[in-house]
Amino acid sequence: MKAFHPLFLKLNFMEYTLAAIRDGIIKQMKPEANNDIDISEEWLEDAIDMARASLVRKLVNGNDDFSGWYQTVMLESETKKSILIDGYNYELKSPVSVISLPGELMQGMKWKNVIHFGQVGFEQLNYNRVSMREFQEHKYHRFGNNNPIYFVDGDKIYIRGNGLHRYFTVSAIFAKPTCVPDYSIDESIYPLPVSLLLNLEIIVFQHLGPKVSLPIDKIPDGIDGTRIGSMNNALRESQREEG
Repeated sequence: MKAFHPLFLKLNFMEYTLAAIRDGIIKQMKPEANNDIDISEEWLEDAIDMARASLVRKLVNGNDDFSGWYQTVMLESETKKSILIDGYNYELKSPVSVISLPGELMQGMKWKNVIHFGQVGFEQLNYNRVSMREFQEHKYHRFGNNNPIYFVDGDKIYIRGNGLHRYFTVSAIFAKPTCVPDYSIDESIYPLPVSLLLNLEIIVFQHLGPKVSLPIDKIPDGIDGTRIGSMNNALRESQREEG
């Protein structure tokens, strides 16, 4: 629509940050929104993350490249003789290694939310991800009991077959990119492909426009449906998560 001029298109496409996306949206909303409504930066940053979640789920079943979504962190493991999953404490015959992630992984992606997990210094070796049952039945799983495996539960990664190795790297899609250590809202690249920035901004406007009393004719209604599916479905998903 004529009233919609995404400011991020004026940014360097190789250096867009969460702060830049947020400030661009605020500059577009402020002149049209109800002056009595305060558009807080934190509120808008949460809305941007929700819009990103709506976008990623529409791409899961396609052949899209997710390389622009992942963040890589290095983490240290600790040894445990029991693990707590879904409120039940599992006693183990042999100790396992446990890693605490900095935040929750993106949900609704099946196992595509982790692209790589392995030892520091051996980045070419990608551990095999398994189900909880396969993890428990380590001797019989399909990769053989000599190969390192892991499974993910919430913000925990459980590892077997890693020997004495304690330090690992994980490349994953986190629900909130800011959970990653040393992530800077003002300086770090926001983990979203440039090709989807316009779609993200439109979803934010569609979702927040009515809440800040933005005139209906100022809210964009165009989006590339071949990339993310139904706009209405994306909005419903983000609204369900918020509620």
